[in-house]
Amino acid sequence: MDFFNFGFFFFVVVICILSQENNIEQCKLVKERDSLNAKLENQFSKSNQLQEKILEKDQIIQMLEKKLLSEQIAVVQLSCEHKQTLDILNLRSLWIRSIPC
Repeated sequence: MDFFNFGFFFFVVVICILSQENNIEQCKLVKERDSLNAKLENQFSKSNQLQEKILEKDQIIQMLEKKLLSEQIAVVQLSCEHKQTLDILNLRSLWIRSIPC
């Protein structure tokens, strides 16, 4: 083997080694990228689930607010009816007392 052939052979070997190292590095980077993509997809999924839970909670809150309002209205109505009934009873009591025995 003459010097030129040896130099060419050495160059080919170096290129092969560098190529293998690049392939190994590329493989690592691809795995890292895929891992990061999987983590990102997982985070998106969790984010979507949290948004759905927030919407559900908002709907429950709105429903409870409506229920509370209707119960407050019912309490006010009952209070008014109770006051009217007391007023009627008081008037009857006064009327009965005013009748001479």
